[in-house]
Amino acid sequence: MISSKPFTFDRVVRLLIGLTVITLVFLLLKRLSNVLLPFLIAWLIAYLLHPAVNFFQYRLKFKSRILSVVTTLILVTAIFTGFIFLLTPLVANEFSKLSDIIGAYSQNLSVDKFLPVA
Repeated sequence: MISSKPFTFDRVVRLLIGLTVITLVFLLLKRLSNVLLPFLIAWLIAYLLHPAVNFFQYRLKFKSRILSVVTTLILVTAIFTGFIFLLTPLVANEFSKLSDIIGAYSQNLSVDKFLPVA
């Protein structure tokens, strides 16, 4: 949307300063992305687990917040470990079926089907 305000020197300088600040922030974030990514992931995990911590602290009346956090982390780790133990045999079974299918397919494979006679 084009503004009806005239472009004064003050307005142009403010636009240039704003664009420079935005560019510098973008370049700084791009440069520090390898360092900031673990902090972003940690913040996301803390944000997702906050309701569970509050549940342990206020509904179940745990005395300290540290106990609530440790209980939540142990519970989440146990759930993920259980999923891994449940899914590992299923995935291994599917991989063995896949290797059998690939073996059966490779036995019927002939070079004559792919290469011309000449």
